[in-house]
This record gives sequence, structure tokens and C-alpha cells, in this order.
Amino acid sequence: MMLEADTSFDILVMDLDLPFIHGLAVLEKLSTVRPHLPVVIHGFLAEYAGQPLLQRAAACVEKKGDIDSLMLEIYEVLKKSYPDRWALCAHSKGGRKSTKQ
Repeated sequence: MMLEADTSFDILVMDLDLPFIHGLAVLEKLSTVRPHLPVVIHGFLAEYAGQPLLQRAAACVEKKGDIDSLMLEIYEVLKKSYPDRWALCAHSKGGRKSTKQ
């Protein structure tokens, strides 16, 4: 499983409906192998209401075809999870740019 590999990444964006493993099982595994990795759940969340493992996620975004709300949530999670690195990026690039045209 890639989660256990020596692969470095800063955030995981995932749907809970995965083809070969249940997303809740992935969240459970993450709690032990990468406890500090921020996870953004993007999916049909009503079917998972009340699942305690969803508390592991840094954010949950309902899938409704609005990519801007997902991007905004990813932005906020990265900013909160990596404030030191974010301050350097925001300063050098002038902050976040709007995704709307």
C-alpha cells in the first residue's frame, strides 16, 4: 500500500468509495501509518453520516460538481497544516489567487 511506502506527500484528497478497499479502512490505516497527514474527503457524505472515522479527516467536502469549494478547502487545510511553509509561499507568490474566471 502506498501509504506505507517511503513516498512523501503533504495531503491526501480521497473519495470513500474506492474500487478495491473501503475508504474508511484507508482512514483507519492512516491513523497508524501517517497520523499527521491531512486528509480531505471528497464524496457523497450523507451515506457516511455518523462514522467516527470521519473525525480523522481534516475536512469533508460534499461532491456536487463544485470544484472551487474543494480547491478552497484544500487551500485552507494546507495553510492550517503547514503554516511555516505556507507563509513562505504566500509571501513569495503574493498569496492565493482566485480560481474563478
